[in-house]
Amino acid sequence: ARLLDLTKKRAFITGSNRGIGAFIAKMLAQKGIELILHTSNKQKCDNLYKELKNLVKIEILEANLEYEDEIKNMLKSLESFDIDILTPKEYLIQIGEIE
Repeated sequence: ARLLDLTKKRAFITGSNRGIGAFIAKMLAQKGIELILHTSNKQKCDNLYKELKNLVKIEILEANLEYEDEIKNMLKSLESFDIDILTPKEYLIQIGEIE
């Protein structure tokens, strides 16, 4: 069976600076998938960025998902990207539509 070529695809990962988000980022980067990493604090994403920056193109978006205005700003920033893979955390899904 032929495997799907994911090279040059782009993934958006929320909560990517630790735990399952960081694990997913590492796995996708090893497959050549470009990353848009969400974090509530860019400094917390520094180590992950340094580890993966030579593998794939990485963008980091900072937003505290407890604040609607920060979510709106993040979503506006995402409009400029073509996203092929979305790995949201549960609380992002529960927000629903933001007007």
